[in-house]
Amino acid sequence: MEINISRLCFEEMGDFIERGDFSIESDYILKVKKYREEDAVKFYIEKTTFPVQITSKEFKKEFKIKSYKDIIKEAIQRDRISFKAVVNNTIVGIIVAEYESWEKDLFIYELAVDKQFRGKGIATKLIKTLESMGYSKDVPYIMLQVDYRNYPAVSFYEKTGFEIIGVMHRSIDTIFMRKSLKRNMDKLNIR
Repeated sequence: MEINISRLCFEEMGDFIERGDFSIESDYILKVKKYREEDAVKFYIEKTTFPVQITSKEFKKEFKIKSYKDIIKEAIQRDRISFKAVVNNTIVGIIVAEYESWEKDLFIYELAVDKQFRGKGIATKLIKTLESMGYSKDVPYIMLQVDYRNYPAVSFYEKTGFEIIGVMHRSIDTIFMRKSLKRNMDKLNIR
């Protein structure tokens, strides 16, 4: 299977989101426990057995929220660092990212691969493409956030070098993750 990666434009996303299956099934979630240590509130994250299913319908509903859709559109049009994975002339995966000039990092808003194409290296290839952009802009980190129920995504990100750096404790906990590009630049003598 040949996977081609190229720039993504916002108009291409509609069909991909409408026809794709983005459901997630897992036997695990990440349980976030909040505790106090001296004057600070800290979080402990543990893998817990808890069967969960997030339907494609839930993903699509979230994606269609006007404010989120506007953020995605602006990120794609402004920074031009969003990509699509194409197999047999069909978009099977996307990564939408934005360069955050105040932090000098890349922030991933969306990484989605159609369910029938998962496990074939598409998400890894999209991440590697984004890393290349990060190296060219001398970006220190790639950042993202993940729903605590999406254990398969957290596990994937950890395998590709991301680490958990924080939690946003709300009605649905969000796990913040980051990948250092500086370490890799130092190893490769890239400056």
